[in-house]
Amino acid sequence: MPFPRYSLDDHFPSHLQGFIGTKLHDDEAYNFNLEDLLGDVCLLYVVHTEKDGNTYANIQNASPRPKGMTAPDLFNATRSIDINSTPYNEIDALPEFIQKERKSSEEYAARLNVDRELGAGKVKNFRPKQ
Repeated sequence: MPFPRYSLDDHFPSHLQGFIGTKLHDDEAYNFNLEDLLGDVCLLYVVHTEKDGNTYANIQNASPRPKGMTAPDLFNATRSIDINSTPYNEIDALPEFIQKERKSSEEYAARLNVDRELGAGKVKNFRPKQ
């Protein structure tokens, strides 16, 4: 089941506000570090949608784990992929559907342009102008 992916440009999703247990003001949401949620246990509400003969599992909401409910240990390692600083070989090692999504982004195209102009690997943590 694919998990939602967020960028720093996204508005703070309402289902994440439910997960952390509070509504965030704009300045709090802007400064919230999504990586702080990596590895946290939550309860996911999944809705299955059929489209073109395929069934997709979409996360509709997330909430804190109810008291008394146990959760299994993490199966996969937690990871955060920053398209501006993750080495290309790590991006190439991602599942193909995630690679395709990342490589079709404006941020990835801007990173490639900077690398072509200045020489690959010379720019670290490139952030395009907003």
